[in-house]
Amino acid sequence: MKILRVLALLMLGTACGQLRYTYAPASTTSAEMEGESAARVLLQGQAEPGELRIASFGVANRALNLRIVVLNATDATWTFDPAAQKVEIYDGALRILEPAAPASKIELAPHTAQTVDLAFPIGAREEGDIGRFVVLWTLDAGALALCGRTPFVRHLERRTPSAFTPTAPDRVPGTVPAHLPLPLRSE
Repeated sequence: MKILRVLALLMLGTACGQLRYTYAPASTTSAEMEGESAARVLLQGQAEPGELRIASFGVANRALNLRIVVLNATDATWTFDPAAQKVEIYDGALRILEPAAPASKIELAPHTAQTVDLAFPIGAREEGDIGRFVVLWTLDAGALALCGRTPFVRHLERRTPSAFTPTAPDRVPGTVPAHLPLPLRSE
């Protein structure tokens, strides 16, 4: 009888939505990207700091998928190198992942933004094998080389999976999505 109850609960649970893992920043943030929690990193050291927003869209096609938005609110040109971004995962041992087929370096003109989607191959690991990870990001902000560590932790949620597609075709490189206001230049 207990087995029938457990089966009934499992069937009811799958009818109400799917269990899936999501990854959210370890620190509290109110930033979101396409319904996922995002880390908001203020880039200090300049008169007008810029900003990074990092979100994880989970594991798909044997890769950990991240979206990074770089907001350059300064008067200097910045350089973002997708190949220089790394992820540390903890699955019993520390492993460093590099992005698959990263784009070439991106120049961000003053007062612009850029959205970059990166996929980090995880090999034979399953989504549930990654309990936490740390994004090791780096950015050349004018005369400053900035770098940091942004940790993410795994959560189990019951929800309908979102239809994430890396870099939407209607997005023009260098533009800011409507939900990310770009600081306006004051003259």
